[in-house]
Amino acid sequence: MWWIVTAVVFLLFAGVAYVAELVFRSDWRQMARLSEMSCADVAALAATAREAGGSFGETVQVNGVTAEGPGGLMTAPLSRRKCVWWEYQVSRVYWREPAEKDDKAQPTRVTEHLGHRHSTDRFLLTDESGSVAVSLGANRPEGTVGSHFADYARSELGSSSRAVPEQVLNAAAKTRDDSRTISYEIREHILTPGVPLFVQGEASDRAGQVVIGRPRRTNAKLIVSVIGRDQLILDKKADQRLARAVRLGLTVIAGLSLFFYLLTLVF
Repeated sequence: MWWIVTAVVFLLFAGVAYVAELVFRSDWRQMARLSEMSCADVAALAATAREAGGSFGETVQVNGVTAEGPGGLMTAPLSRRKCVWWEYQVSRVYWREPAEKDDKAQPTRVTEHLGHRHSTDRFLLTDESGSVAVSLGANRPEGTVGSHFADYARSELGSSSRAVPEQVLNAAAKTRDDSRTISYEIREHILTPGVPLFVQGEASDRAGQVVIGRPRRTNAKLIVSVIGRDQLILDKKADQRLARAVRLGLTVIAGLSLFFYLLTLVF
């Protein structure tokens, strides 16, 4: 009987690998269908659409470097460093008691994410021909650098010996009295000006200026990467081949399990 259970489990995992294979294939094919454009090309497309009296919305690929947006450079809330995008995340480190009451079972050290915030202002992507605004929404760009890290013991939250950021106090308000809590951590990442980026997204002028953001189609993705287009395609192809190999291997194991089950019925 366990041969059948094994076969079913491996077939389920093979199905997951097949889905991953399809996703990777769709990603690199979508990138390969498009051609890179300059910032001036994107602006020209928007101008042509305006002259024709229609709305502009087209998936584009642009290479450039980050620059401050219309509102200027931002100041990261923790490190106070100048940047074009920032994010911080607060986590709680605590002891998780074992599910089974056993003398040999030991508590497990666990990190729980309590919350995060990020900037929402647009920044510019510039090249030799001009610039175009980028709106990340909830996406996190590649190319960020860690700009701040600190951890605070539970006992420090109620003492005056060390200043605790308001962001930590707010996130920890519901758990600070939990005796299992070890400490709270806060991490900040920023994207600085002058970082080379490849961006693939939907360029539109719905907001009064040409902005590249998340595509409105549900199956399309906003890609913001420090890796160039050609390397991204190669990486996606490699991921697809790996997913295919895993799928085939799992399918073979499932087939062998069924084969051995049939042997037990015969003999």
